[in-house]
Amino acid sequence: MKKQRLGEVLVQRRSLTEEDLSRAIAIQQEKAIPLGELLLQSGLVSKTEIAAALAEVQGFPYADCPPPMIEPEVLALLPHFIALRCCALPLQSKGKTLVVAMADPQNLLIRDELRFSTGMEISPRFSFRDDILAGIRKHYGRAEAGDESAAETGEK
Repeated sequence: MKKQRLGEVLVQRRSLTEEDLSRAIAIQQEKAIPLGELLLQSGLVSKTEIAAALAEVQGFPYADCPPPMIEPEVLALLPHFIALRCCALPLQSKGKTLVVAMADPQNLLIRDELRFSTGMEISPRFSFRDDILAGIRKHYGRAEAGDESAAETGEK
């Protein structure tokens, strides 16, 4: 069975016309950005529709980012600089498994780096790059501010 592509799935779901897909692919080839990001920026397809189609195409569940809260102990499992470099946001830990929102969950090198860095198995979830980066700013910013205030009072 042939693996479907994002554009094909969106056309099948009637979220996008063949003509709009052809135009978007032509623009994508000029700008060299992922099709999903281009469609989202252009407003041709909603974020929800793209997320559902990408989850189907990639085979990874979608995680809406940034989540309202992430436990501090979960954030502590993945250093801030690695989260930024890998564009990955730890969401929760389940035993020896870390659930991580990733912009590129199919990238085995990034998953290996996350596994090595955390010492845990990685359960990837797909999310959009900009949303993950917003989550990193939101949640690690709080953790770092907490660390600084604890250091000022002599607590840890």
